[in-house]
Amino acid sequence: MKKRSAPLQQSSARRTDAWSPDRSQNDDTDYAQRHFANLVAVAFILILAIASIWTIKLMLEHEKLQACIDSGRRDCQAIDAPPRSGTRIFNR
Repeated sequence: MKKRSAPLQQSSARRTDAWSPDRSQNDDTDYAQRHFANLVAVAFILILAIASIWTIKLMLEHEKLQACIDSGRRDCQAIDAPPRSGTRIFNR
């Protein structure tokens, strides 16, 4: 019987991994710029998500208020009155 050599080990040693940091000698990718661009994109998406959630909550609050007004109620929204002080001034 003929013994097999290990061709897989030899070919995997010659093959460069696409995820390795030292892919090739002429790689001119600016990783700092890519990192900054990714951070800006994540920040933008986060701000967009927060603004969307705030807008949805505001719309639901207005919808609830409109439903209350449409039902004919008069006490749908609390009106803040100034606090009453202990002394009263009467005008004559």
